[in-house]
Amino acid sequence: MIDDLKIDIEKFNKVVKAIKKNGMEEVSFDFLVGSCFPKALANIKEEMRRQYTLGYIAGQKEGKDD
Repeated sequence: MIDDLKIDIEKFNKVVKAIKKNGMEEVSFDFLVGSCFPKALANIKEEMRRQYTLGYIAGQKEGKDD
C-alpha cells in the first residue's frame, strides 16, 4: 500500500515541467496529489464524501431524537 505512494523521478519531472511551462507560482494540493498519486486523491475524495454522508445521517438522527 505504501508503495503506491511512490512515483519514478521521470514522472515527477514531467509534473514539474508542466508547472513551469504554465507559469504556475503556486500548486494546489489537488493538482500535486492528483498528478503524482491519482488513486490516493480519489481515495481521499471518496472518504471525504463518506464522512460527509455519515455526518449528515447522524445530524438527521439527532434531529429526530430531540
